[in-house]
Amino acid sequence: MPAPSEDENDTTAALAEWAEGFTRAEKCARQVQYRKMKKNEVNKLKQVIHQLELTKATTIARNASSKVNRMLSWKDVAEALLCDRRLAESQHKALAKDQIQNKKHLLEMYQWVLAQVSLQRAPNAMCSTWRNVSLLASPESRSLGKQWITRQMYHNRDRVFQQYGYPSLDTTAPEYIFHVQMTFSENGYTLEYIRQAVSTWSLETFVDYYNQTLLPLQCAVIYFDPTIPLIVNEVEGHTRQYAVVTPNNEYSNVLVGEFHVQDECTFVIQQIQSDEMCDGGTPQRNRMSWYLTFMCFQIDG
Repeated sequence: MPAPSEDENDTTAALAEWAEGFTRAEKCARQVQYRKMKKNEVNKLKQVIHQLELTKATTIARNASSKVNRMLSWKDVAEALLCDRRLAESQHKALAKDQIQNKKHLLEMYQWVLAQVSLQRAPNAMCSTWRNVSLLASPESRSLGKQWITRQMYHNRDRVFQQYGYPSLDTTAPEYIFHVQMTFSENGYTLEYIRQAVSTWSLETFVDYYNQTLLPLQCAVIYFDPTIPLIVNEVEGHTRQYAVVTPNNEYSNVLVGEFHVQDECTFVIQQIQSDEMCDGGTPQRNRMSWYLTFMCFQIDG
């Protein structure tokens, strides 16, 4: 291979010098661009730091302001304490009032028991006593009296039916029983009305009929007129009480109890002879009635 000439050597040297110069220029340009990029990043970080510092300052100021606003003034604290005191005083007054009512109620019950000189250990269910025909005026005592009278009659229902010759409910009984007996004495007369029958009426229909005819028919209030104003008209729970003076000057004050158990309904009626809330001042009867109806048959006495 022949050796390069002098002209070729000059050309190669010129090309190498040009390439080296181009590389230095490109390297300088890249370094300038890199410095600009880093400078921009630093500026952005400074802006973020500045924004975070502003946010921090604003948050601290807001929290400090809200903390001040949450603090109650002494006036507000005093008003709250005053409201609590008034509430406590009102509750104390209510409790004191309840205590007085309870003491009054206890005294009435004590006097109610002492009214009987010789109190039996347990009331005789076979005999009707003053406890069966008396009501006090106090609402609490009155309510207890109504419950005692009607429940005592209800729980002695089977004994009464047995006493007056009704067949046992567990046996097959005749479809129809009717018996009326009147006994005269020096003080008047006693009427016993006994009846057992089978009806096609539903239990609901019979209960509605009984309530609609309660005073004129079931209580046998003679000459009763629905237009006559009632002296007593009280409904409470399973009890009702009605008092009226009829056109023939008869005073009737009856207490009615209604008891529903599954497919049966029992009504009990008792004439109230002594009522502190009402005194008719006219002659009155002594009514007592038990009425039991089943889905399949009914018994009354």
